[in-house]
Amino acid sequence: MKRVIVLFICALALCACLTGCGKSSPIVISLEGGGVSFTESTDRLTAKEIETKLSELKLTGSDKPLFDSVKITENTGIFYSAYRFIATTNHHNTGAELKLTVSMSGKPTGVRNGAVEGSQVIFPIDDLSQATEYAVEFEENNTGVILGIIAVLVVIMVVFFFIMKRGSDYGSY
Repeated sequence: MKRVIVLFICALALCACLTGCGKSSPIVISLEGGGVSFTESTDRLTAKEIETKLSELKLTGSDKPLFDSVKITENTGIFYSAYRFIATTNHHNTGAELKLTVSMSGKPTGVRNGAVEGSQVIFPIDDLSQATEYAVEFEENNTGVILGIIAVLVVIMVVFFFIMKRGSDYGSY
């Protein structure tokens, strides 16, 4: 019974040391131009609150929101995470030029109407004469969690074999 307790304490201590290995960076959304200056991140607000703020955003001199719809989704798991941003603009009779920048955890894997620059995606919004959809997906593998699980299993095996070896030495007297 003592062996099981020691093994459990060792595994618990290692798990406590590895807490946070799979933590992802915040989602950052920035919109500049056309009399609009907006920057928010999930450090301060939830993704749903950022969606709401973007949906309510209006161009200078317009009573209609810039975006018809905005959707930010986070599908996080133990080993894999995917983040999506989808926004559709409303029709506006203006020549305003805006720049929407989206940064999420992971690497951009799919982009519609934008360009990847490093770890972020930039959407030039320069034609508001028709509704346009802007979308990006970021994906990442949580290698820290995977390595942490492997490390815990290795420690458990080493402790188990050490205890078994030590226990078999006592039986030889």
